[in-house]
Amino acid sequence: MTATAKFPGFYRGAINLWVEDTMTRDYLRKVWMDHPAIVFYVGGGNEGVSAVLKEAEIAGLNHVFAFIDRDFNVSNRPNWNNPAATSRRFVSSHHEIENHLLVPDALAGCALNTGGRSAADIKARMLQRATELAWWLACRCVIAEAKGTTLQDFPEHPKCPPVVDHASAETYILGLPWWARIQAYTPSLTNANLRARLATHHANVTAWLGTDQWTIEFHGKELFLHVSGWVYTKPPRGNAPALNQSDLAKSVGERQAAAKQVPQELTELLTVLKARAGVP
Repeated sequence: MTATAKFPGFYRGAINLWVEDTMTRDYLRKVWMDHPAIVFYVGGGNEGVSAVLKEAEIAGLNHVFAFIDRDFNVSNRPNWNNPAATSRRFVSSHHEIENHLLVPDALAGCALNTGGRSAADIKARMLQRATELAWWLACRCVIAEAKGTTLQDFPEHPKCPPVVDHASAETYILGLPWWARIQAYTPSLTNANLRARLATHHANVTAWLGTDQWTIEFHGKELFLHVSGWVYTKPPRGNAPALNQSDLAKSVGERQAAAKQVPQELTELLTVLKARAGVP
């Protein structure tokens, strides 16, 4: 039988970790110094990772895990040490993996800073770009808020026996928590409310810009993309931009590991993975 993600023969490591993309894989390998117990698998995004992890859980494979971006959802990091609360799916406390790369000292000190940029200049450039994106991010926050509200507890189709006539069909729908929430939420979808929600989220974004919180909450991909070509100015000729960004991410990871400045979240994740899998 051909091995697939459903079966034990597919997995080769003491710790088998699914991640969303190749950059995440390559960066984690560097900050974790190519830990020999970990084998990485790339799931092609949040939904792909969640699907294969579910298959592994159904198959009872306790040495298979997933690490995904938080995006606009909620991190489960406070419960990482509680298997009953997190299962084996670890959700970052940062917006996405690239947020861990928005470290001026690491970018300035990495081997691929061929532009010779200083940490202060790198931070200023990223912060300037974040400021330019404030309304863009506020818009995304409003859309994510609406999506979260409308899809939370989205109902499954009813089984045949409970719904047999008009009355039972109506009773089924009216009894759904999702239906009640949508009824309460829909009247708020007015132009005036939209303006208020945008203003509220823009105020939140502006507050992040006044602290280092922007490095956690902003879209790390956008800020890393903005600074990567300016820092790594001499990539091999013909390289695709995505490959150059991945190479810079690996270089930053190497720098963080060598300087013992690995992001605390990633150090914690490795510790939890090893404990869950029984790896010394």
